[in-house]
Amino acid sequence: MSCNNPNVKCCGLKNNKLVPPCCIGRDCHLKRVPTRAEKNEISKEHNNYHALETKIIIVRDESGLTGSYPNKRVIEKRIRKYGIDKSKEHELILRDVINGREEWLHKWFKTECFLCDANGRNHEGRIEQARESLDEYIKVHKNHDIAALSISGRTRSKSKSKSKSKSRKTLKLLPRTRPKSKSKSKSNSRSGIGMRPKLKLMPRTLPIRKTKSKSKSKSKSKSKSGIGMRPKLNLLPRTSNVKELGQ
Repeated sequence: MSCNNPNVKCCGLKNNKLVPPCCIGRDCHLKRVPTRAEKNEISKEHNNYHALETKIIIVRDESGLTGSYPNKRVIEKRIRKYGIDKSKEHELILRDVINGREEWLHKWFKTECFLCDANGRNHEGRIEQARESLDEYIKVHKNHDIAALSISGRTRSKSKSKSKSKSRKTLKLLPRTRPKSKSKSKSNSRSGIGMRPKLKLMPRTLPIRKTKSKSKSKSKSKSKSGIGMRPKLNLLPRTSNVKELGQ
């Protein structure tokens, strides 16, 4: 078999080399001639993973080869357009496509026909392209998650600093308040209610000893004035001799 033959559908590889089909003939790439039921099963499993492929493959208005799996640029563009959750959903779909195609290939095909079947399809190369696209999905999503964590950390620190500054401002703006009891006592003290009356202090007195001396001085003054003293006796004149009295 030669790829120069226009009737032969060959398979292309990454190094741009054409590979002829493993065999010529209808369904010759299958392990055995399938029954009608097996043909229906082969077709159903084939359509299942192809239906999943159509949800994620590159379309015409996207940068890339139409019908191929998304590259890094397409993945990032879709994240901006549809969001990260949708992109992660596409990653899961791609995993199902890879698993479905591998199971289908190993279940029905001859090993030598994985690279190029009778219809000129390189199933092994297609699975390899899907795996490369899956690696791009994983890298992009990992970088996106790291960036999201750093942004959330910054916003948290900013919100904390803002709350701190707000609390400081409110503390500065609020007037200084004191307990109600103190304010009441102050108001009462100003109005004079509930306060002890001021004591009228007596003038300072001299010590007790000095007061006694005062009393003595008073008695002296009384003696001088004659108040409270015995009356003076009018003494008779002294006689010269008792005998004279007898005379």
